[in-house]
Amino acid sequence: MTTTKLHRIHTVAASAATVLVLSLMLILLSCVTTHEGANGGAITKVAHRGGSLLAPENTLAAFQRGIDEGCDAIELDVHLSRDGRLIVMHDPSLFRTTAVEGYVSQWSAAEIKDLDARASWRGEGEYGVQRVPTLEEVLDLIVRQERHVELQVEIKTDQKDRRYGGIEEAVVNALRSYGLIERTVIISFDFPTLLRVREIEPALRLGALVNRKYLETIGMAGPAAVAASIADLGVEYVAINYAYLSQKLFDEFRRSGLLIGAWTVNNEKDIRRISAMGVDFITSDRPDLLRELLP
Repeated sequence: MTTTKLHRIHTVAASAATVLVLSLMLILLSCVTTHEGANGGAITKVAHRGGSLLAPENTLAAFQRGIDEGCDAIELDVHLSRDGRLIVMHDPSLFRTTAVEGYVSQWSAAEIKDLDARASWRGEGEYGVQRVPTLEEVLDLIVRQERHVELQVEIKTDQKDRRYGGIEEAVVNALRSYGLIERTVIISFDFPTLLRVREIEPALRLGALVNRKYLETIGMAGPAAVAASIADLGVEYVAINYAYLSQKLFDEFRRSGLLIGAWTVNNEKDIRRISAMGVDFITSDRPDLLRELLP
């Protein structure tokens, strides 16, 4: 065989090897989990009730802990007191977190402020007395942070699952007064609440919360029907219990133009599975775990 022929064979072999290597690289890259949402940005890390496995839930200590753990946003819940103040608490009942009988709607804000919100705390770490905060106190904490922190405010219903009269206006006014409209997503399981917020302040982003009860009704018609019903609300986000977020439902939400969040994801395996889907935010009681697992 001549030197020229050998040179040609080597050249062809080298070219084939190069193509093979490039093909393998493309395959590998296509398998890498980038942890990015639909807008190409990193998944938003949300501290649920401030991070309720790290500090007493829905307290200023919890919100600061979630922020210190590097979360992008904190999630909180609001009810109205008897005198019309916005109280940050998950349940309509005072008992679980304060060990005092009664409902938020039956007590004044001053009376609620005398209570200690540590009754349900079973985690590690010593915390002194934690007063139940008002929404304004949390907003003040947010604007005093050195870095940009966003909010997810869940507007709750009362002990009879009724909307609080004027709560939407009160929340919007509080956000306006602190200049936090652009940094807030209003979320709720009560869809009329979301529609009312849209009427009052169109600039606010909205998120519809989807639970098992909703899926057992609308969901009986299939994932496409669920996605269509949420999209018809005109909201930007849908947030669902992570246990019910199948790939099929995720795909239908995306086809409907919705941004997608999952709650409440508290272990490594589930955080990795949900993030691999490419959701837009993950809400967790373990903001420290989100910090470790997500960029």
